[in-house]
Amino acid sequence: MPDESLTYGQKGACPTKAPCTVSRMPNGTWSARHSSSEFGAVQVSASSREDALTKMRNELQYRIELCPCSGVSVGTVELQVSDDSILPTGE
Repeated sequence: MPDESLTYGQKGACPTKAPCTVSRMPNGTWSARHSSSEFGAVQVSASSREDALTKMRNELQYRIELCPCSGVSVGTVELQVSDDSILPTGE
């Protein structure tokens, strides 16, 4: 699956770009991972790919709002999503 960008936030606002990797785990859940000096290391999981990406975006949004010194307007996180290969089931 090709890389994609998911933009959330205020129209016209300059988004903070946050690369993340999403993968399906052997147990069927989805995991999204991000690591940067701006946000730190973040890993979330959910029952669907979309839910994992939503949880990631919400966590990064929270971290922006938590630190007003980031200089980023509230509501401007853009996930740059890369799909990791599906992990083996271990069978």
